[in-house]
Amino acid sequence: MRNLKFVFVVIGLFLSSACSNADEVPTIIDVNNIIIEGIKMTKIEFFQKFCAGTVRGQKENETCAKVRISMATDSIRGATPKGW
Repeated sequence: MRNLKFVFVVIGLFLSSACSNADEVPTIIDVNNIIIEGIKMTKIEFFQKFCAGTVRGQKENETCAKVRISMATDSIRGATPKGW
């Protein structure tokens, strides 16, 4: 019984440390102009550096969600035709 309690405590510690990794994602103000510590980054660079290790199905970081949605929007938006 004591060993079972120990296993639950260890599992809880691992889960809490995994959840705290989401706090490492810096908050950005403008999704189209990402600057982290004075370095300008593209959306793809930001997503690969801070959000790529997250597992689908877990609660996604708010900043990662904004960047992902913005990347998806940019990919389906076509070029403006000449004359418009």
